[in-house]
Amino acid sequence: MKPLGLSFFQQQFDESPMFEAGGRFYIDLAPDLASAAVALVRASQAGTQSKDADAALARVVRAASGNPHALSLVACELLRLGRRDESLKLVAELESLTLKRYVSPFDLGKVSLALGDGDRALNLFEEAYRQRSSGLIFLRHTNASCVRDTPRFLSLLDKMHFKG
Repeated sequence: MKPLGLSFFQQQFDESPMFEAGGRFYIDLAPDLASAAVALVRASQAGTQSKDADAALARVVRAASGNPHALSLVACELLRLGRRDESLKLVAELESLTLKRYVSPFDLGKVSLALGDGDRALNLFEEAYRQRSSGLIFLRHTNASCVRDTPRFLSLLDKMHFKG
């Protein structure tokens, strides 16, 4: 971005933090939105800016506290990065939230799937189906390699008319 364009952009979004990763600038327009923060982490990693990725990840971990959907997204991202112990702490927080408030079975299932617990994930996805969870629209594109070819998973996809 040219200096004039950059200053104009900063004027419009003066409250939003800006980060440089891989020689490009990223604006965190939604600092409390976990999916946006995870996208920022991935962008930083793609630009080989691990320091920026770690900082973005630390911000999203702090912001996710108390938010079941955000906790599940961040826990899955930590697992993807090979940071299992950190992820398990967030999973424990997510599980404790189920005692205090509603937590979508889809979010719990997504984390179970990432942890490799296919049976628990399928149980939770089936419960999410019974509850008509909106998160299920993403099930077809979920990395479900440990359950992808099981009759239960295929039946669930069929019930939702996702086959094909």
